[in-house]
Amino acid sequence: MKWVFVSVLLINAVYFIYNTFYHVELKITSQPHLSKDKGQIVLLEELDKTELKALQGKVSLINKLTQITASITKPQDDTSAIDKTIDNSKENITREQPVQLTNLCYTLGPFTKNKMDDIRLMLEKEYNNQLSFGIETTSAITYYRIYIPPLESKDKIKETLALLDKNKLTDHYVMSIDGRKNAIALGVFKQKKAAEKIAGIAESVGLLTTIEAISNDKNSLYNLHVIFQKTHDISRYQELIKQKKLKSKVCENKG
Repeated sequence: MKWVFVSVLLINAVYFIYNTFYHVELKITSQPHLSKDKGQIVLLEELDKTELKALQGKVSLINKLTQITASITKPQDDTSAIDKTIDNSKENITREQPVQLTNLCYTLGPFTKNKMDDIRLMLEKEYNNQLSFGIETTSAITYYRIYIPPLESKDKIKETLALLDKNKLTDHYVMSIDGRKNAIALGVFKQKKAAEKIAGIAESVGLLTTIEAISNDKNSLYNLHVIFQKTHDISRYQELIKQKKLKSKVCENKG
């Protein structure tokens, strides 16, 4: 229907143009002092005021019809332009969105308990106690202890204990075993899920935690899950693994 309407407007425009110039031509040929054969130019001044006004009105009407026709046929171009703008906006949004990095986890082991503790202490020292660990054992009888990595000062210990109390994590004590002096334990649990629940609360307020499997079985072996945050330098870890001739693989399950 739109194109039918446009066609009608164009036909009307042509009709008005024809009538206008045909009327002017009749006026020119009707002037007794002008000769059409001589190719003389007729100025608008030679038309009387009534005819000139009528001519101007028709030209104005033709211009309006042309503008209407252009505005009707333009939406296709405008739509294309809008589509391009939307596409460009999507590209800009995609570029501006930060890349969401997830924490990385690598598994070392299995080791004896003493060997596992030595490697854990080495990594804690290298990363200034800013790593999280998961410790698993092959023993069938296992308990799970949560602890916050060793803190650098008594003031930091007091600040952390106050934060724990504020968030209703009151079952805690300062550790001094297995090289974890000034670490803060958050309890020992029979079920790993219970330990993970407490760890989740602590981590929600910005505290790093390690879930450690505990066993009295001296023959049990241990796997150490090293959990890196997105701000950590993984390349340094890879260098240490080569130096110590250890095998590292991506965690299947974070302990």
